[in-house]
Amino acid sequence: IEKYYTRLTLDFHTNKRICEEVAIIPTKPLRNKIAGYVTHLMGRLRHS
Repeated sequence: IEKYYTRLTLDFHTNKRICEEVAIIPTKPLRNKIAGYVTHLMGRLRHS
């Protein structure tokens, strides 16, 4: 997240695509979990 902070957003689908580009994630469910968690964290960062 620190490395790609400028590209990440509050939108799950956008974050999903970014995860696909920047990391080798073996399965779709795992990618979705990571993207969901990133989206959650971005929301917390924006509100703090």
